[in-house]
Parts: sequence; C-alpha cells; structure tokens
Amino acid sequence: MTTLKSRRRRMNVVLALLATSTYTSALSPSESPKRIKRIGESTPPMPQPSSRRSLFATAQEEEEQAGRQSRFAPGAPLVDSALLRFVSAEKKKRKDISISLEKASLSSIYGADEVGVAPVAPTASDEETDVDVPSAASEELPSNEEVEEQWMAQYNRNRIARVLESLGVEKELALQAGDKVQEYILVRMTRRRVRAFLKERESRWSASYNENGTSTLSEFRIPSEKPVRLNYGFDDVVEVFKKYGFTGNDVCSILTHSPSLALMMPKPSFADESEDLVGETLSESLDRAFRGTLMKTLGLRKYDARKVMRNCPGLLTAKGSKKAKQIVTMMVALGVSTRAIARDKVGLPSLLSRSPSDVFRLVSFLSSGQIRMKTDAIGPLFFKRSTLELLDLVAPAAGSVQNKTRNERRKMIDKVYRNMTETVQHIKLEIGTRDMGKVISAFPSVLLLNAEKQILPVTDFLMDDLGIEREEIASVLQLYPVLLSQDIGQMKETAAYLLSLDVYPDDVGSIFRAFPALLTTSIKESMEPVVEYLQFIGVTDVGAFLTKLPTVLTYSVEKDLKPKWDYLQRVSLKPSFELEEFPAYFSYPLDRRIKTRYDYLAFKGVSKQLIPVAKVLRFGDVDFAKTVARDKDGGEEFREFCERHWKGQVKPIKERRNRNARRPRNGPSQQELIRKKKPQPKSSRP
Repeated sequence: MTTLKSRRRRMNVVLALLATSTYTSALSPSESPKRIKRIGESTPPMPQPSSRRSLFATAQEEEEQAGRQSRFAPGAPLVDSALLRFVSAEKKKRKDISISLEKASLSSIYGADEVGVAPVAPTASDEETDVDVPSAASEELPSNEEVEEQWMAQYNRNRIARVLESLGVEKELALQAGDKVQEYILVRMTRRRVRAFLKERESRWSASYNENGTSTLSEFRIPSEKPVRLNYGFDDVVEVFKKYGFTGNDVCSILTHSPSLALMMPKPSFADESEDLVGETLSESLDRAFRGTLMKTLGLRKYDARKVMRNCPGLLTAKGSKKAKQIVTMMVALGVSTRAIARDKVGLPSLLSRSPSDVFRLVSFLSSGQIRMKTDAIGPLFFKRSTLELLDLVAPAAGSVQNKTRNERRKMIDKVYRNMTETVQHIKLEIGTRDMGKVISAFPSVLLLNAEKQILPVTDFLMDDLGIEREEIASVLQLYPVLLSQDIGQMKETAAYLLSLDVYPDDVGSIFRAFPALLTTSIKESMEPVVEYLQFIGVTDVGAFLTKLPTVLTYSVEKDLKPKWDYLQRVSLKPSFELEEFPAYFSYPLDRRIKTRYDYLAFKGVSKQLIPVAKVLRFGDVDFAKTVARDKDGGEEFREFCERHWKGQVKPIKERRNRNARRPRNGPSQQELIRKKKPQPKSSRP
C-alpha cells in the first residue's frame, strides 16, 4: 500500500510530463515495463526462497514472514513504459478534444435531440467513489469517448458565452467565463483519468510481484474507461441560479472565479434512485450559504447578498459555507454583532474566505499573556482597514496565496508569528510599554515591524536627537504608535525645519512629545503654506507662535485659517495683537464656538470689540455666561440660544463696521459713510 504522499508525488510527475512539450518517445505496447531506480535509492535486500516449513511452524512465524515480504515488495516506479504510453495518448487525446470543441457546431452537437441523454459530470465533492479508468491509446475511439465528447460539447466556450449573453452579459466577459469553464473541464477530466491510471497500474504491479523480488508483469495495457451517464447539464445549473434571483452578471462572475460550479448537480431530483448522492447539490448550497448565512443570519438584503456571493463564490461549497459560519460565530463571541458584521460589505467577502483556524490562532495570540488584549477589543480590530495587512499574512483568504503548498504556507505563517513575538517582547522590555492592546488597536501593523531595523533606530532618535526622556518614550509611542514605521530621515528634516523657524531647541522635544503626529506631517504640503500665511497676516515671531500652538502646522489655510482670520478682523479692534496674545484662537471651531459666542454677546447688547478674544473663548459655557455675558440664570439662557443658533433659528445680527479695519483703496472714508446715512432737512419750497 502506498502512502498519500507517494500518490501525490506520482500524480505530480504525470502532470509534469503532460505539461512538457518533449520527452522520451512512448514505447511500443508490447515492450515489457522496466523498473527505473529512484535517485538515492539503494537496492533492497532480496529475501531468500522460502524452504519447506516445519510442521511445527507457529502462526506468528507465518505472519512475520508475510510482513517481511510485504515490506520488500516495492510499489510501481515513478516512470516506466506504460506511463510514457499513457502520457502520449493523453496529450493526443486532449489536443483532439480541444480542436473538436472549437470546431463543433452547437446546433448539431448539442441539439434538441441530444439534450435528454448525456454522460455524468463530476460532482463538486472532492470525494469520488466511481472513478473513470483511462482508455487505451488505440487507433479507433470507443463509443464511450464519443459520448464523453458529446457531453463536453455543452461546456464549449462559445456555447457558454451565448447562454450568458442571452442573460445580458457583455460578450468579452461571457467569453472569459467560457474559457475558464472549458479549461476546467479539460483539466478535470485529465486528472480523473490520471488518477484512475495510477491506481490501476499500482494494483497490477503489486499483484505481479513474487517472492523472489521480481515483477512478473510482462505487459501492461491501459484499460478502457467506463462510461457513466446523467440527465442534467449547464442549462439546468443556470436555471437554478436564476431561480434564486441571480442575474447574468452574477453567474458570469461566479463561474469566472469558480468554474467547478458549472458541474454541480442542480437539484437532488436529478440524482438517480439507484445511486447514492455524493456531495451537495447547487440548490442545497444556495439554501445554506445564500439564504441561510448571508440573508437570515447576517440580515443582508438580496442585492447585498448577491454582491457578497460574486466576490466570494467559495461559499457555495460545503467546506466554504461551514468555514463562513464558523467565522460569523467567532466574531459574535468576540462581541461583534451580526449587524456590525453585515455593515462592512466591502471587507465581508474577504473575512468569510479566511480559515477559521488561522483567525482563531490570531485571536489566541492577541489575548495571550504577552499582549493581554481584551476580547471585546479584538473583534472590532478585524474590521479596521489598517488590520488588512496583518490578516493577509497570518490568515490569508482562500486563493490569495498561490504557488505555495500547504507546508510552505504553514511555514510562512509560523515565521510571521515568531517575528511578532520578538517585536512584542522588544517593545515591552526595551521601551517599557505596558498596555500593548492599545498600541495594537491604534496601529495593528506594529506587530509586523522589525525590532532591530525599525524600532530601535526610532527610539534612539527620539531620545538622542529630540531629547525625550527614556521614561516618556512609552507614553509617546502609545499615543502615536505609527511613529515606529516612519522614515528617520523625514523626521530629522521636520525637526530641522522647526529649528529654522526660531523655535528654541529645548522646546522642540516638548512639542514632539505632546504632538508626535507633527513628525509625520509633510513640510511642503502642510507646514510651509501655514507659515507663509502667518507671516502674511502679520505674525512677527512665528517660532513663539508655533511653540504656543504647534498643531497649527497641520491646519488647512483655506478651510481653517483664512475664514477664522476674516471673522476676527470684524469682531476685534486689533486682530494681529489679539492673535499673537492668544494663538489658540485658531484651534476653536468657527461656527459652534466663535460665532455662537460673539452672536450671543451682540444679542445681549454687550460690546464685543472691547472684550479680549481670550476671555470670550477660553471659558466654559457656564463661566462664559456668568463672567462675560453677566447672566444670572446659571447659563440656561445661553444654552437655549446655542440650540437655536445651531439649528439656524437665530437671525443674524447686523455688525458694526470696525473703523480700524483696512478699507479698500480709493474708497469712501468712515466719516463719509456716516454723512450719507444722516437724513437731509426738508426744503420749504413747494
């Protein structure tokens, strides 16, 4: 008996030979197969011919002798003459089938007279009990191969494209889906014949092995395959999709991603009474995944459920739907409601395509003693866009990792976890961060950073160049962990730019300690326009201004600074002086704070131009009403005014023009404007 690993190895050898264009020419069928010695294989010791056993031989000795013979009996070689003949026949057969499918006329190959009877297609289940035995490379094709080609004609790319086009699909997309289905049919049937051939060859080789260690198999002819029939086809599969509300574009997208669904049995009623149903039908898969998981459990509308199914056709398989259900159950256990899961319609197909075991491993890692992240914080972490990079490495979606075997994929994931463990230990021990859960919640990609190449240089820069104390590094990184992934050269340029604006070196460290996000702010796109505008409006000491309000470097000139400066000129007698004395004016919201309070002062009849800007804005609502507006009701009237003001129910109060405000050039003076408003005396003449 051969192991599963050896069977897979032989299957790969045959597929590799089928993929090559040249190889050793096939031997004649009459030539006896010869065993080819494997590389690095030693010749097994041949057992001695069994002598006449004594009458007193025990049953245990007979079992031991039989075991020795079974151990010495080798399996079929990787390559022999029978295998080469089979490969040659398969290449010729596959080429002939492809040519016949391209030249076939749909009306003659799959007409009305031939719809009723067709050979059986393989079901979606990977467990196939009845396998077809490959046919011999004979000169004349047997009748069962003609029936097989007749069945395969309905999966011709042109016919599938015509069916999809009749449902409103564009021609290019329909042909793309037809190519995928036709190619899958050819590959599927080839693998079935290869599997059956290897099984037959292995059984005959083992049966022909004698006690002397030699094979008595003198000639091996490729057996003919067994024809099987069924009574459904591609049209029946399309009808089931239409019954469940799928459009032509939905079917096209699903078949392009998973062409194997074109071979699924549409309904249980198509199964013969004499045979047991192997696998699951398409209607059963749609009931469980489409109507059950997506529409009933998650509460998605049919339109949204169809959209998820287009991007995740793996839900239609029994294995894929079970995994999706486990993922939903796990998220609910982590404190995420089904409504919150369904809300993320963009990331939902990717989440449902991930392996539950890989996701559970990440949950276990985050909640372990190294990180101690709370379970109610782990669930929402999976729905952040910043977590996508981490998920793709430790829990890749189905089909995202290509050209990787299962063992290679597992080794890759294990390596990522080892690196994450080292990173966590370094951040906790070297930097002193205690709450790793908050750091990961704010910046999940911190787990993917290299401790020696990225984290250590950043911490050294913060301590040596900026003067931040070692005890304060943990709080800075916990406040803004994205800092660990930034380029050190860019951060040095930002610090040098602040020094060029006459900011004291001792203040640079305190600025970045309080506002570490400034180290990642662009100089040309954000900082330079702000500095130029401050100088334009009359700020003389920019360095002192930035020391009092460092976050002004992140503001927008057009959206934040300019509207607030224009309003300050209308309500203040000396706007430049007020701004230098109180730079925090730019940090308050214009509508909900600045305009509301100044409108309330005008509503109360208080001269707002005589009150300093700092006194109007820095107090809380109650203190402002008592101290500035001099209300005696504990701020109740001001609270009602704010509600009406924010709803737009307060009429704007006409403001007096500031005499010190700059008037347009060559315009009338303030006194001239007042004279024009004075009423003229009435004349006594009639």
